[in-house]
Amino acid sequence: MVRVKRILGRLRGYFPLTLRGVLVAGVAGVALSEVAYRSLDFVVLTLAYAALGLVGLGLAVVLLAALVLRGRRAAAHLGESRLLTDRFMPTDFGLRRPRFVPLLEMDVALRSPRFERREEDGRELVRASHRGEFLEVERSLVLRDAFGLAEIELPFRGGALYALPHLGKLEATVAQLSMATGTDLAHPHGAPEGDRVELRRYVVGDPARYIHWKIYARSGELVVRMPEHAIERADRVAVYFVAGERDEASAALTLAIARSSDLADRVILGCDGAEARRLRSIEEVERAVARSHGHRGGTEVVHFVREVDRSGPAALVLIVPPVGGPWLSSALEVVRGRPGGARILVGIDGMDVEKPSLIERVVFRSDDERPGAASPSEVRTVVSAFQAAGADVVVIDRTTGRALTEVPTRRKAA
Repeated sequence: MVRVKRILGRLRGYFPLTLRGVLVAGVAGVALSEVAYRSLDFVVLTLAYAALGLVGLGLAVVLLAALVLRGRRAAAHLGESRLLTDRFMPTDFGLRRPRFVPLLEMDVALRSPRFERREEDGRELVRASHRGEFLEVERSLVLRDAFGLAEIELPFRGGALYALPHLGKLEATVAQLSMATGTDLAHPHGAPEGDRVELRRYVVGDPARYIHWKIYARSGELVVRMPEHAIERADRVAVYFVAGERDEASAALTLAIARSSDLADRVILGCDGAEARRLRSIEEVERAVARSHGHRGGTEVVHFVREVDRSGPAALVLIVPPVGGPWLSSALEVVRGRPGGARILVGIDGMDVEKPSLIERVVFRSDDERPGAASPSEVRTVVSAFQAAGADVVVIDRTTGRALTEVPTRRKAA
């Protein structure tokens, strides 16, 4: 079927008449030969010649426009247009309908990539559905006359599209979420588990020797001493983006972290599918993130961490998709092998916690899976796997910018 469509599409360029044009020309020809000439009916003769004249005019219109646009297409040098996903943004495409050709209608369609397109104030606006780098964009120019009698489709290749994931509301929270713990000890001369300098309310079962009796004598409230929590900016932080299924929010999180970090010195950033092991500029990060679309991560994260560790200790931050895949075993291997653990950031685009209807359960065959939304069961699988490996896991919602402390375990009632 696909091959037949391609053949018909090629023939369409060599045969400019539409089905309507063929019917009008055929009826006019039969009317001339069978009625007008034999019966000398001048009314039919006039109408038939008028119909053939309209068909000829339509052919002339589309053929003239095709010649003009072929010349413009050859002279057009389109650059690279930068897009953000889920946003209509202008491109460099500027091939306009020839104004001096009357009765002409022209439509432009995107063939590759198949993004949504529209025109506004004479400009082409494109909305990318996913990130990616498209070095040669394929468009088709459909030329037809106002009567719909003739039509020609011209292929047009040129220009490039470069789509990045939109950040949503990640920028407000990404700075603190990308921080990692530094040393394992609160102080080099303190107790291994940390000096008890922090306080919390007493709960049943706490040892009495940790009760702060002075505060109890003064306020009457029971509080206990807690070990201090060691939080320190690490001298070096290795951040790695693992590509996978439904990873657009995680890709956006990677861009937000890169734009708020010092890639030249402190932060070592890597990405699945990147040619360079270390990305040293925002431009390199954007290119790598765009090219990572469709990449299914494997052992690249293992090689990246090994190279980072050769040059000295570094805290590790992994940015992973909300859905498991071939990458999960390699990422877990890295986390289990690190003495200081790691921080895992999981990007999502909302959490589908509403109870689906009976029709949705029949169509999608699952209570948890819905197109375009994170599945709680899949997210819990990823989070639980990393927590069992000793990692600190944070789930971040791109739509709200909030960090989820726990993944919902039950659906809300309808």
